[in-house]
Amino acid sequence: MYKEQCLAFCAQAALCLVGCGSNAPPNIDPAFDSIVNKWNNLSTQQVNVDIQFKSLASSADIVGECQYTDDVSNPVGQIIYIDRTFWDNAADVVKEQMLFHELGHCVLLLIHHDCTMNGVKPESIMFPRIFSEYVNGDSVYANNEAYYIAELPNSNMNCP
Repeated sequence: MYKEQCLAFCAQAALCLVGCGSNAPPNIDPAFDSIVNKWNNLSTQQVNVDIQFKSLASSADIVGECQYTDDVSNPVGQIIYIDRTFWDNAADVVKEQMLFHELGHCVLLLIHHDCTMNGVKPESIMFPRIFSEYVNGDSVYANNEAYYIAELPNSNMNCP
């Protein structure tokens, strides 16, 4: 009896070593590769979340979202969903701003930061809306990309 219990325990432990805390690479749709690579080159916090397309049409204002999951097939427990229709029609700079925003949620665990500079420009990439929608089509992110990337790790600061 003792030998059987020991073997069963060892088998469970071996399965846990293989599956628990797995270093399996995240499941990232190839459409996101260039932006994920840019993030990984700029950040000390590497992307270790799944990123996939999903229809988010039921929520017209939501084009991307970070979700936490207990799905055992997702060892990191987080996934970013991006609306395919939005992605296919967005400019490259808008795609980057939006995906960096979602990575801010899932990788850096940041919350929304809805402050503005001079009441016009979003103070943080963690602003809850796509910048070009907020500032009459002005490419605020493209013209201030270095600022927004540099402030990203500190985006949970309070508004003045």
